[in-house]
Amino acid sequence: MARPMRLRSASARLVGSLAAIAAQAALAGLAAPLAACGGGGDPVAVSVQMALDPATCGTVPDPSALDLTCAATAGVWLRRASTGEVLERACVDFGGDAPTLADLPSLLADVDLATASSADVSVDVAVYAPWQSASGCPTLDEVAASGDAQTQVVVSGSSGGVDLSASPALIEVELACGPIAAPGDAAACESDCKGEQDDCYDDSELADCEDKFDLCEEDCSPDDDLCDAQCESNYTSCVTASPVGACQLDFDSCAEDCSAGDDGCFTACDEDYDTCQDAICQDLFDSCTSGCDGDGQCAVAAS
Repeated sequence: MARPMRLRSASARLVGSLAAIAAQAALAGLAAPLAACGGGGDPVAVSVQMALDPATCGTVPDPSALDLTCAATAGVWLRRASTGEVLERACVDFGGDAPTLADLPSLLADVDLATASSADVSVDVAVYAPWQSASGCPTLDEVAASGDAQTQVVVSGSSGGVDLSASPALIEVELACGPIAAPGDAAACESDCKGEQDDCYDDSELADCEDKFDLCEEDCSPDDDLCDAQCESNYTSCVTASPVGACQLDFDSCAEDCSAGDDGCFTACDEDYDTCQDAICQDLFDSCTSGCDGDGQCAVAAS
């Protein structure tokens, strides 16, 4: 038998708005003390001076203009420069409602790392997100080796190999920025997301599924339950390929319970479908645009 058709009434489509974000960053000093001990003699106190790389971080006047858009962790690692071996490590989470890179020095102020090997040591600093230190303090290469595609580098840098016992009291680390949101990039990203949402509202594929079901049923002999079941299975597979396939199947179940000529019942089923479709398509749009603050789920965004 023919499958009940939805009314396919136009429904309100709630479209979120994503503000354009300026793409600028600056070379600005970030000072944080870091205590380290060289082996074979008296402890050597070393401070780390951090600065943002102008080539990758742009021209924003100060680090406070660079916002972290999700949970982020700052890490410091003492490593053997020649082999990459981790000698000591510490990670601290960014806190507050709107953290920025300007918070980095205060986060690292109480970090106290020690190593018995003072020569051939590098000081690595990084911020990565989304991450919390409760999940560990992996180096960036350890994160990459894990196959984690979500966690991304916000900033990172290394002092290169130094001899702590012979170094001056200050070691410099230049931090390169990861993706920074740009107005054009954000606008293009949101436009692409809007296109995906429009595709979600396009019922033409579902209509094709219904047409194929009707044609399949026409080829079935009367009382051929096996053929009917195959048509139904093909229809379900066709419909579930759509983002709103579950909405369509719920509509089908609802409409089958309606009596012939009960327009009010069919209208209610159709309205339920529209509500279901709105929720799914809006969720798709929101999920898509959540990554428009740069190239991924989290980013450095210029404020």
